[in-house]
Amino acid sequence: MKTIYLALIMLFPTLILQAQQDSIMNPGMERWGPNTQYDELLDWTTLNPAGALLGATLAFKTTDPTELHSGDHAVKLVTQEIQFFGVTPSILTSGFINTASQQVEGGKPINSRPTSISGWFRFDPVTVDTGFASIALTKWNSGTGIAEPIGSGSINILNTSGVFVNLEVEINYISSETPDTALITIGSGTPTGEVGTALFVDDLYYTFPSSIETPESVGLSLYPNPVSDLLTINTLEGLTFTLATIYSLDGRIIQNVVLNSNTSRLDVSNLKTGAYIVELSNKEGTIVRQQFLKN
Repeated sequence: MKTIYLALIMLFPTLILQAQQDSIMNPGMERWGPNTQYDELLDWTTLNPAGALLGATLAFKTTDPTELHSGDHAVKLVTQEIQFFGVTPSILTSGFINTASQQVEGGKPINSRPTSISGWFRFDPVTVDTGFASIALTKWNSGTGIAEPIGSGSINILNTSGVFVNLEVEINYISSETPDTALITIGSGTPTGEVGTALFVDDLYYTFPSSIETPESVGLSLYPNPVSDLLTINTLEGLTFTLATIYSLDGRIIQNVVLNSNTSRLDVSNLKTGAYIVELSNKEGTIVRQQFLKN
């Protein structure tokens, strides 16, 4: 049995196992608000508030297993026909949508320099259309009163043939400064697209240059292992990890937990019986991975 588990670990996708220094808020699209007028995705902005005034919903909470990459929810962005505006692509952003200027502005705090933003996308255009994903990193200059550009990146999203694919938006830096704001924008198509074109988005994450350590080098111990309820993570004194990510052996993100000490306990009681990998990362870019078994 142990040999089989070790072989599976060797095959574990390396792309997903990048260090996460800053975390994207609600990256798995799991948290939704209680709004009764439309589906409200927490920590993100969509066109739903504006669309609701005109009887249109453009972003949906989906729980269909065929429309998820992992977890219980994903967001479905659908191009719609809106009165007075015509064909309107659905927008998802970490900032806010200025309906007067028809621009996305603002963003969420960040204090590091990721190499890219990645995630899982399924794009189902009605005919021929192109979705998109972009990121803009800026830093506020108090002297000039301007948010100065630090780096940016964008990609076009084409038909994925009804399945989720992992896509990466590489960030091109034009400054050596560390940004303080990240504006992520994702769209279901173009204004010349077709009503009904859908873009599903799930499990977004930043990637960083990383220093991968062995469990022995950081004194990592997991106990009890196998575990039923609480998994204790212990490392060398003075070494602090800020995030624990639990993966299934096929590379799906199962759980993210914020850590704040060199000894932490993870509640894994909700996991199904089987083998998992826990990845620990910190703001210095150090990551370490270890397998554990859930009873």
